[in-house]
Amino acid sequence: MLPKSKNWDRKYASEKLAREFAHKWCRKLWATEFEHPDPVHNAPGQDELATISLWEGLDKKQRFQLVELALNAPHDELPDLTPFGQMTDTQHRFLNRALCFEQPGKAHA
Repeated sequence: MLPKSKNWDRKYASEKLAREFAHKWCRKLWATEFEHPDPVHNAPGQDELATISLWEGLDKKQRFQLVELALNAPHDELPDLTPFGQMTDTQHRFLNRALCFEQPGKAHA
């Protein structure tokens, strides 16, 4: 940094290098996969991706109901999902995990 320089590019000359350094490391860190205990920080799994088609098939009222269930999670038992129509076992497993905070291989406390 050259604080007395009248030229903005020269005044903050080192800023460009710092920005490039930060961008390089951000790209490198974001490209590195790791398992986080909170699933919201992980890439969507196959069961979550499979649930997109269920969501797309819901009307506005059904979506609102499902969002309400998610906002009030965790539930002690899986809420009644029949208002959302027929779903696959995969979609059902995902909603069970999302609404009851159950993780595969772990029992609900």
